[in-house]
Amino acid sequence: CVRIKWGLYLYRNTTDGTPTRYEFDIVVVGGSENRIRREGKWTIERGAAADSDAVVYRLATDLPSKSIAFLRADDNVLLFLDDQKRLMVGDAAFSYTLSRTK
Repeated sequence: CVRIKWGLYLYRNTTDGTPTRYEFDIVVVGGSENRIRREGKWTIERGAAADSDAVVYRLATDLPSKSIAFLRADDNVLLFLDDQKRLMVGDAAFSYTLSRTK
């Protein structure tokens, strides 16, 4: 049984709260254990496909044409968005939701 564990750490400027950098860990559990770490800059945008007022967090990647976007559902939940800023739908095995843990 293969599972993927995600860890996302968003850092902000301590003076004014603006986004600075992120760390994104992906761990494949089961089979062969693989860990991938991505780091870079992130930004806050407004608007998603279903809600023009939605708060979207965008992570820059090492590929200028590709980024990762999340819809901020609340202080504890982020939802993955596709390239058109539509919600990504999971299935019984995988979810496209990140929940804050302590």
